[in-house]
Amino acid sequence: MRLHSTLLQLAAGRLKGPIGVVAGLGLGVFGCWVAQSLLVAHLIVAALRGASWTDLGWPVLALVSVVLLRSGLLWTREAAAQWAGVAIKSRLREQLFRTLLELGPARLTQHRTGAVKSILVDGVEGLQGYFAHYLPQAVTATLGSLGLLAYLATVDPVVAAVLAIFVVLVPVAPLWWRRAFDRRGQQHWSTYEEVEADYVDAMQGMTTLKLLSATGQLRQQFRRRTHRLYVMTMRQLATSLIGSNLTTLLVGVGSATAVAVGVLRAGGGHLGVAELLIVLLLAAECFRPFTELAGYWHMSYVGFSAADSIKQLLGTSPPARTGNRVPTHPSSAAEVTSHEITFSGVRFTYPERDRPALNNFDLQVRPGEMIALVGPSGAGKTTVFNLLLRFVEPQDGTVTLRGRNLTDIPVEQLRNLVALVPQDPYLFHGTIEDNVALGRADADPEVIHRAVALAGADRFIRALPDGYRTHLAERGLTLSGGQRQRLAIARALVRDSPILLLDEPTSNVEGQADAVIQAALASLKGRKTILVIAHRLSTVQTADRIVVVHHGRVTESGHHDDLVQRRGDYYRMLRLQEGAA
Repeated sequence: MRLHSTLLQLAAGRLKGPIGVVAGLGLGVFGCWVAQSLLVAHLIVAALRGASWTDLGWPVLALVSVVLLRSGLLWTREAAAQWAGVAIKSRLREQLFRTLLELGPARLTQHRTGAVKSILVDGVEGLQGYFAHYLPQAVTATLGSLGLLAYLATVDPVVAAVLAIFVVLVPVAPLWWRRAFDRRGQQHWSTYEEVEADYVDAMQGMTTLKLLSATGQLRQQFRRRTHRLYVMTMRQLATSLIGSNLTTLLVGVGSATAVAVGVLRAGGGHLGVAELLIVLLLAAECFRPFTELAGYWHMSYVGFSAADSIKQLLGTSPPARTGNRVPTHPSSAAEVTSHEITFSGVRFTYPERDRPALNNFDLQVRPGEMIALVGPSGAGKTTVFNLLLRFVEPQDGTVTLRGRNLTDIPVEQLRNLVALVPQDPYLFHGTIEDNVALGRADADPEVIHRAVALAGADRFIRALPDGYRTHLAERGLTLSGGQRQRLAIARALVRDSPILLLDEPTSNVEGQADAVIQAALASLKGRKTILVIAHRLSTVQTADRIVVVHHGRVTESGHHDDLVQRRGDYYRMLRLQEGAA
């Protein structure tokens, strides 16, 4: 019952129309089977009583019509079932995709890409059997059998009572095995996710595997995973077959018992020949919907396995909530330089970590100021960006923009005010021009070309066969790391947001491109509020202020020359890098 409750919750608000249509057609098919049995009983009784061929003409014609009608309804029901299944899957996938976009990278970094993909694609696909066939058939079986039992009660209450007992037992008895089935299903889906994730990892990391000669190692792991998936599938199937076989047994015993009781009642003079034939033929029809239901159960087992994972994903709350509206883009130069950022007593700890990433973190960034965040890996610098972009929320303290708590600013509006250049930029399949204009669809070519030139990417783009119309391979892997990073900087410049975040903007670029990017940043000083994360300290010495972060706190803050004279953390880091150079 828990499993059905989960599945119904998944499709809440999507069922009434599609499922109702399929169930209604199923009841029509069931009615045709009942009508066929009644007509056959009538023909047999009429023949036994010596009716002429003329008298049998209209029942035969009616029987043929019922058979033809049933065939038409069966075809229509199957078409409607496909329509219902596709409609529900489409809406569910749309909701899942929307949920993933709302959750953002904080959610995805905690889960393997292949596992998430298996939920969105294969898990939802497996639900078609349940929503398109099993659930409508459950409605048909319940209403059809109850209606037929009510009719049989008018023929003979005793036979109807016997049939009612078995009609109740047929769907209820397999529930004894459903708890074991649920457990097997969770194990099956967990293993399936691992196989899917391994496959995606292998495709994305193929170059690394080849370079390390690790393909054999991964092949062995994949073989173990697939064997475990085979074992889990067989166990789940075996558990499901127990319930199906029990259903088949109860159907056979129920039909035989009803027939036996009907014969005894006829022998005692309580049933005539016509009534006995009706009992004989309709007893099997009482169970037909449940026999079909058992078949649809097997069709739905993948969806049953994935149900909990889908529900868990849909039930995950996004890390950010929207508030009152603020302007999407600044309307004047004065507004561009009025975005003051303040972190006050901020503490944040990532899930499954003991040490806070930021602990009592304080930082004030003045409008138009260029701030460089430096410090060892794991000091909390990237967390500052994640909080400012509201990929995560502080557990204590506040982050404000222009004196307003970020929680009072709609997420979409906030992110229109902030442009990010990540350390490992992602480029989508499409042209270079499409990728650069991704954050601003209304950008004209002149704006795009100016941003590209400012980021130092114009020369290498024009050297490509199709220039700005060059199509990029998946993730832009046909470009070098430095080229991808310069395109990401151009993309951020095209957005023309008043706040610019750069995570190691020159980590993958060569010396000449480094100088170009440094010049571009220098030209933006005073025009935009800029925060730069840097490990290479030589690239941030011209920043208005350098902030040293260590163990989630600000330990030093000042201009390059001032920090050198203090001979503190920054000075030691600088000397260490100069010695390594």
